[in-house]
Amino acid sequence: MGYKTEIFDDGSRKIQYSPDIEIFEDWREGELEVIEGIPVVSLEGIVMMKQQLGREKDMEDIRLIREYIKINGGQYANDSVPSFLIESMPVI
Repeated sequence: MGYKTEIFDDGSRKIQYSPDIEIFEDWREGELEVIEGIPVVSLEGIVMMKQQLGREKDMEDIRLIREYIKINGGQYANDSVPSFLIESMPVI
């Protein structure tokens, strides 16, 4: 099964895995954090990436992330990923 793929000027790719899931290869903003042995982009990095994409669908995610950061001081609480980020988190 082939997936729709877009190649950017820097050589990185966006793979459309499903209508709701996009995978961005080799694209990362901000710091990495390790949660349960898996490297993930920091919450601030996720906000930066979503702002760069500039999509309407990311605006609510950005609001929720900023609210979460305000409550938890910018860190993933209890070394776990907040449930509202699971579907919108970029794969690195």
